[in-house]
Amino acid sequence: MRGMIRDMMRYHSNRFNTPQLRIQQSRALLDFLAQSGAGRQQQRLQRAAEAGTGNAAAPGGPLPLPRALEEVNEPTYFHQFMARAMNHNLKYLGESRSARW
Repeated sequence: MRGMIRDMMRYHSNRFNTPQLRIQQSRALLDFLAQSGAGRQQQRLQRAAEAGTGNAAAPGGPLPLPRALEEVNEPTYFHQFMARAMNHNLKYLGESRSARW
């Protein structure tokens, strides 16, 4: 479902020239989907619209859309990232800041 919503946002916002307009129009599409339907259907559409953002943001709320609108947006595990890095002779040195447990 998330991939379908993401594709809809990208398709709808692709015709706008600026990132700000793309984000604004993607949010408008999510709001439209969340408000469509009635009863259970509306709840399903709202959850689907929220899933399309990559988080559980409520319609009209803050939205991390720039990443959702990227052409390639595929999460990877750290071991997959490191395998790709090693193919280019890169190594993991450590965290940029120390973690406090």
